[in-house]
Parts: sequence; structure tokens; C-alpha cells
Amino acid sequence: IWAGTESGGINILNRKTGRFRYLLPQKGNPNSLSRNCIKALLDDGQNNLWIGTFLGGLDVLNLGNGSFRHYTHNPADPTSLSDNKVWALLKDSNNEIWVGTTAGLDQFDRRTGSFTHYQNLSEGQVNWLAEDDDHCLWIGSEILVIYNPKDKSIVRLNESTRYMLQDSKKRFWLATNN
Repeated sequence: IWAGTESGGINILNRKTGRFRYLLPQKGNPNSLSRNCIKALLDDGQNNLWIGTFLGGLDVLNLGNGSFRHYTHNPADPTSLSDNKVWALLKDSNNEIWVGTTAGLDQFDRRTGSFTHYQNLSEGQVNWLAEDDDHCLWIGSEILVIYNPKDKSIVRLNESTRYMLQDSKKRFWLATNN
């Protein structure tokens, strides 16, 4: 069991022994977490764990060899991560990686290691991301945005939400803030 914590990095429980091991930032060691505060985790199905941190950007841990890659915001590079506060991660049905930050929504390009920014889709910080059965992205920010990447259509609902679930009967369930 892997648990991202508010100030203790990632705690990994060995269920057989009941013991924890810890992934923590190590000053001066680029092959470690960038920050202790973990806000999102994503297994990409390619032996990588994507780790959204608060103030440290995005870390990608290769689960095979234990190496890290770090992606951070660089104001001089428009293709860098939009912000170092990462709140949400999603791998969609096309194996695309989406990143929700304080500055908005980013899509990661695996070929180039760069990000495309979709700030016009959200209002402020992106708190959560989900994909429905029609492959539309649900983006939770100060409003709810439903984005269809195929035809680029956008639906905006003036509702502050926490998450969306589409059930087996194709009904949508929303957890709201109000």
C-alpha cells in the first residue's frame, strides 16, 4: 500500500511484514522526491508512478529501477509544467496524462517531455480530473467543466465539485462543495 502524505512523503506498507518504508526528499539528491507534501498519485501502467506534489511540481518514479524524473514550472519555458502545485492526475483512455495544477490543466507529451496548457478550460486551480465513458474529461475547479477532446466542445456548469462518478447505468454522480 502506497500512501501520499501531507508532510511525510510517500509511506509504503509491506502488508506481509506490517512495516513501512518511506520515500522522502533528500537534499542534493535529484533521485528522490522533490517535496514531502503529496497531493496526487497515478500509476500509468508503464511501470511509472506519477507523483503530484505541493510546491515541487511533478515527480515520476520508475518503479523498475527506482529512478526519478522531475517536471517543474519554468517561467522562461512555455512548455514546462504550468505550476509547481499539482493537485490532480489522470491517465485517459488514450493513455494521455493530464495534470491539474493551481494554474489550470496541462497535458503531458510523452515524446517531447513537454506540456500543453489548457488554462481556458478551468477557472483557477484544478482540484480533480475524471473521464467518462464517452471519453470526455471532467475538470473540477471553481466550476465544473466537461471537455470533449475529440471535437473540442466545452460545457461549463456553475457548480463547485469534489468529484464525479459514472455508474454502470451511465448515471453521473457529483460530490459538491455546497
